[in-house]
Amino acid sequence: DLDGTLLDTIPFILESHRASLMAVLGETWDDGYLLGTIGRPLEDAFLPAPEDKRRELLDTYLRYNADHLAGGIGIFLGVLPMLRDIATHFPTVRTAVLTSKRRASARSSLALFGLDDWFPLVFTKEDSLRHKPDPEPLRVAMDRMGLPDPARVLYVGDSLHDLECARAAGCRIAIVEWTRMPGEPLWQAAPDFRIRHPGEIPLLLLRGDPRDRAGFEKPDAVFPWTVSFSRRTAEAVLAVLDDGGRIALVRSNGYPGGVFRVPTGGIAPGESPLDALAREAEEELGVRARPLAYGGRLWHRYVTGGLEYRYPAYLMAAVADGPADPDRRDDEVSEIQWVSPFEAEAIIGSLEGLDPPWRDWGAFRAVTTRAALDLARSIQTETGRGR
Repeated sequence: DLDGTLLDTIPFILESHRASLMAVLGETWDDGYLLGTIGRPLEDAFLPAPEDKRRELLDTYLRYNADHLAGGIGIFLGVLPMLRDIATHFPTVRTAVLTSKRRASARSSLALFGLDDWFPLVFTKEDSLRHKPDPEPLRVAMDRMGLPDPARVLYVGDSLHDLECARAAGCRIAIVEWTRMPGEPLWQAAPDFRIRHPGEIPLLLLRGDPRDRAGFEKPDAVFPWTVSFSRRTAEAVLAVLDDGGRIALVRSNGYPGGVFRVPTGGIAPGESPLDALAREAEEELGVRARPLAYGGRLWHRYVTGGLEYRYPAYLMAAVADGPADPDRRDDEVSEIQWVSPFEAEAIIGSLEGLDPPWRDWGAFRAVTTRAALDLARSIQTETGRGR
């Protein structure tokens, strides 16, 4: 979808409605009603107006929108890195835009941000007789793209119109959490996926079970070092496997004796989860890693000094692409073990059994390590490399 999904256009759409309504009728309409029409053809929004005024309203809207477009809309942060991730890691995946906008307006909006280079296929109002929430637009797009199986199509949108269109067409639907539409009706409709950030979209193209999982929840935890959770907006948790299906565990300088964990690391501002996966695998293991599976988000909740921090950890599996190069590895990692994920349960016990001041850190890392081991075991079972 375009409006409200790739581009931040909804406030400007409302502005264009208000300007046209005031110019033609001398009045404005309820924003809730106008929001409910976004995603359907523009003409539908003016159906409550007197019949002899609808054409004038449409023409006035289109003129205002075209004249002020360049200064009225923006692109959501993370959209361009998301498209680069898809092109880099999934070169056979095809992407297209499907919108109820008219072709000229959609093309102009995409061109403002260079998105027309990323989306050579753009399906607009002119391409189908019926429109969202009817499934016909998606079926037309799939037919022209040569995609016969709707189960292999993911539609990403921000409205109930998008959700109903995708569901009726048999496609999977992901709804973005940055939507400006009322959220509760969307979540009650149970989309297949909720997307917190554009960087999560490429993760859904990996195999796996991308669901939310329980994470670490600890009030007033005391860790054996100074750490600011307010600066950590997200984390990467890695299940890195070698050719034999063994998972990598690391030990850092200063850890209590015999304590290992799976590789983890904060995701930098503007960094995608897949970029973080590649960087952390190189820094902690000295290997180049090829993304393999996505296990979903673990939600961490940490309370200190009366302030609460909640952030996601992205659980990802990867295959080490070639031997490790110690020269690329971070000096803080003192030892690496490659073990069968089916024989690593003792690792969890060693983390959970730590004494203060490491107790809370151990409980924290036990959660992420267990999740990574579970993901590695599911991959091994699926590929026949289990016990």
